[in-house]
Amino acid sequence: MKKLLLFTFLLLSLAVGAQPAPASAALPTDEAGFLADLVQRLQQALPDHQFRISGHSLWGQRHDGEALGQLDPQSTYQFCRSSPRRCTEALEQYVSTVAELARTRRQPLNAAQVRLTLRSQAFVDEVRQQNAARSVTQIYARPVVAGLVMVPVLDFLNSLRFIGAGELNKLKLSEDQLFELGRRNLQTGLLPLQVMAKRPGNGDFGRIEGEDHAASRVLLHADWAHLAAQYKQHLVVAIPTPNVLLYGDGANPAQIASMRRATQELYQRASRPLSLQLLRWTATGWDVLPEDAAATSPQ
Repeated sequence: MKKLLLFTFLLLSLAVGAQPAPASAALPTDEAGFLADLVQRLQQALPDHQFRISGHSLWGQRHDGEALGQLDPQSTYQFCRSSPRRCTEALEQYVSTVAELARTRRQPLNAAQVRLTLRSQAFVDEVRQQNAARSVTQIYARPVVAGLVMVPVLDFLNSLRFIGAGELNKLKLSEDQLFELGRRNLQTGLLPLQVMAKRPGNGDFGRIEGEDHAASRVLLHADWAHLAAQYKQHLVVAIPTPNVLLYGDGANPAQIASMRRATQELYQRASRPLSLQLLRWTATGWDVLPEDAAATSPQ
């Protein structure tokens, strides 16, 4: 199931019927008009909230000041451009999904929902700037490797919500306990890596996809030791999007080049890109693989 990220991106998974909906002449085809139309639809569906355009996304906030967060309708916009006759249905589903997100926002917090997820430092910096401008509680994040950070979130059935000081107090956890709990819940909520990451044949690289937290598996560093041994300590991974992870032999220049091409392609067409970097596994953590080099033996 696709996840919606509160205070960040909202990614809509379109599940439309086989029969196309009638085209609507009133639907604008340009991005500015599309976003303005969507704001009106959301405002009508959620009269206790305010919505406004923020760049290529939307910002939602309840009238009492509680933020719904930044919403990303780009996947719906692109769908409407490619399938205009089904756009009305897609918009209705998007509005319904945001309404469900608003309902989820009012649910009580549960420690079992805490997960760690991987995000770019640039993305977290942007969220923090937006939160500061709106006097919203800042989120927690800790560095993983150059340009990437681990972020604790609350994992609802259909959304992720960043955790700030207010949520931490309600959960009755310390910051260290929050990160450790998120790591444990992430691990127990995933299928074992040895099941998901088999070394492929024919000199190809492998991939894990379709998991909401596929890229976040790099936060479970020790789980990769068995696969690193199979690659004679030359294991390299790529995480172009949160739900796709590639892995392969860092001692094989052709395979590295192939992984870089696949990473570039996935990153460029993703609605939620994560990283173009390749990461090399070492006994003590992950290192960024230089652009002009294959992996060397870890120190």
